[in-house]
Amino acid sequence: MGRIRSVKNQPYSYYILSTQAEMALLVTHLNEPDYTIKPLDPYFAGLVDTDGTVVFNYPGNRIECNLEFKYTEYSSKLCFDYVVPNAKPNLKIKHLTLF
Repeated sequence: MGRIRSVKNQPYSYYILSTQAEMALLVTHLNEPDYTIKPLDPYFAGLVDTDGTVVFNYPGNRIECNLEFKYTEYSSKLCFDYVVPNAKPNLKIKHLTLF
């Protein structure tokens, strides 16, 4: 389904497709979103680093991770069920209204 051509003295290569059907197949697989975040995924660490906080709740003796997202079509599809093994997330959805 295509061939790889290396470029001399460069740190990259070309991936060459011969037909339009092969190109369509490649684009379909590259652009296919997976909204389920896998266990111990580094994407989750990036989310916490940019948009969240990790807090130790002393009275409850637990570690809490708080993330805030703007509720959109894409953020509503995110699945955090498998990020931390043997734990289910508690989601709070706030719909902000502007007056």
